[in-house]
Amino acid sequence: MTLIFIDMDNFKYIKDSSGYRAGDQLLIEVARRLLLVAGKDIVVSRLGSDEFVLVAENLSDAAISGFQTKLLESFRAPFDIQDHRFYVTCSAGVASYPKDGGCFDELLQNADNAMYQAKKLGKGELSRFSPEMKKLAVARIQLHNRLQDTKDHDAFSLDFQPQVDCRSGRLRGAEVLLRWNDAEMGQVPPDRFIPACEETGLIAPIGRWVLTHACRDLKRLRPPPDLDFVISINVSVVQLMQHGFEQEVLDILQHENIDPRQIELEITETQLMGVFEAGSQRLRTLMDAGLKIALDDFGTGYSSLTYLRRLPLDTLKLDKEFIRNLHREQNDRHLIGSIIQIAHDIGLEVVAEGVERPEQRTILDDAGCNWLQGYMIGRPMSAAALETFLKDWRGFV
Repeated sequence: MTLIFIDMDNFKYIKDSSGYRAGDQLLIEVARRLLLVAGKDIVVSRLGSDEFVLVAENLSDAAISGFQTKLLESFRAPFDIQDHRFYVTCSAGVASYPKDGGCFDELLQNADNAMYQAKKLGKGELSRFSPEMKKLAVARIQLHNRLQDTKDHDAFSLDFQPQVDCRSGRLRGAEVLLRWNDAEMGQVPPDRFIPACEETGLIAPIGRWVLTHACRDLKRLRPPPDLDFVISINVSVVQLMQHGFEQEVLDILQHENIDPRQIELEITETQLMGVFEAGSQRLRTLMDAGLKIALDDFGTGYSSLTYLRRLPLDTLKLDKEFIRNLHREQNDRHLIGSIIQIAHDIGLEVVAEGVERPEQRTILDDAGCNWLQGYMIGRPMSAAALETFLKDWRGFV
């Protein structure tokens, strides 16, 4: 027997923003698509909320791969519900009897662990269970407990990574990066603790702390008066979909006496899936108030041009995976050039992340990229180090 555990991505925010009736109708439409994908040989059952369980005879690796392809393809088309259009993805975990469990409950638990791993890979993915995932589940619980025990924010700090003009090296600003140095676990990577903060609900107060302290650091930096210095701050979809998020951001900027034009909010494209309409409206409100809006990690998620055109955006950030082999792969150069051209055609500036080599900069400059960020310019640094960087940086001489 093979058990497939499926969880819709971001369903809670769809329900909260569009209402229970729209959420229930969306679940019905999702179930219909799952039935079509499953066919007559796989049993489809709703476990609860936005979770579904599919049960089949033992599936071969080839059959699971084929199912994954059909599953992802079936969710590419949007769901039109009550005058709303939802772009929905789902994450899935697979466990098989007897290799991955001796009873249904154990299979279900292990398929759930595999599904969680799929979400970590970026959502909209399918993962097979492995024994290592049990250890990861225990580590996840430990991580959650340590976050809950963090009663204040003394363990958190902010780093900054500069962004500069691709051709001249003129400073644009810096991205704010949250760091956590736990007393027991040491330095915890952001890709581990940020998802845990979202799951535990701590991302909202931590997000407020980040914005407040980034504003205070910005005032202490004292960038040159002729420089339109912008700091970019990552925003979780959990924050974005909280009631009153827009006003909270504006209140913090007003209290800290920061011009909204100096702040850019970054949202990852995969996070916006499923909350496109409500999320876009909130981002539009902030853009109208003067803030810049950036789409982060472009190319790792849905990447629909229609979807991109309808978002309120100023900036497109190219994921570092596109940049890594840019100086070696001719196909990557053509792809990057096309993406940059499309971004410019719809009025967006482009930031390339992960730039480490002069050859990459040359290729990006030839392709018309606006801004660079990466080790070639500077590693993430403290606010004090960034202040020194601002004084010493002379561009590309």
